[in-house]
Amino acid sequence: MTTRETGYIEEHCRKLFEYRELDFRRNCLWPLIKRYVRGRRVLDLGCGYGQMSLRMARLGYEVTAADISATMIDALKKMAAALPITALVTDARNVRELGRDAFDSVVCLDLLEHIDEDDQVLQDIYCTLKGNGRLVLAVPALEWLYGIRDKKLGHVRRYSRYNLKDKLLKSGYEIHTIRYWNLIGLAPYIFFEKILRSEIYDGMRYSKSPTNRTLNHLLRCILSLENYVPLPAGLSIFAVAQKRP
Repeated sequence: MTTRETGYIEEHCRKLFEYRELDFRRNCLWPLIKRYVRGRRVLDLGCGYGQMSLRMARLGYEVTAADISATMIDALKKMAAALPITALVTDARNVRELGRDAFDSVVCLDLLEHIDEDDQVLQDIYCTLKGNGRLVLAVPALEWLYGIRDKKLGHVRRYSRYNLKDKLLKSGYEIHTIRYWNLIGLAPYIFFEKILRSEIYDGMRYSKSPTNRTLNHLLRCILSLENYVPLPAGLSIFAVAQKRP
């Protein structure tokens, strides 16, 4: 990943964290995380500024928060001083160094698409999980949608449901659930990326304008329903995979 891509991602993550109460996407992912995370020791791999790490720690989980960005990890350490969070600067490709059979669950949101060696990372995560431990995963969906925004964010790929399932099975996991998610965002994404040939505007996820507040609330309500009704397509794939006993 280039320095420019890293800077763009850090700024993107900073805004989403600063205005996290408005971010309909992460706020709708959170109930899914709570539903599927098991055990007490959790690794938040690619944690960013630690939005999910902080939420899990406040519920009593012992969280190891890892990210390649020292900027984001330093910020998280300051916020997490009184919480059970260990924050580490770690490349996901070195996750095996965190220990074999070390975690009950690994949360990995919007990370694998940045890594060339995604198969190896999935195998290494498998090693860090205890028997019956869970990987809770989200990646960008639909390979044919790969475009301007993906390149700007340093994405190597997008995934199909079949492709991701195949990678998980080959890495040794049992599939608990794998489904498309965020259908509501698909039409505008296609319009911007494939028709206008421009990057979709992401500021609505953190804008405080009355219009965007209203739209965010509406999107949050609709996306929350998707947590209970699997749909045939979406901007993301959400998966839960389990290590064999």
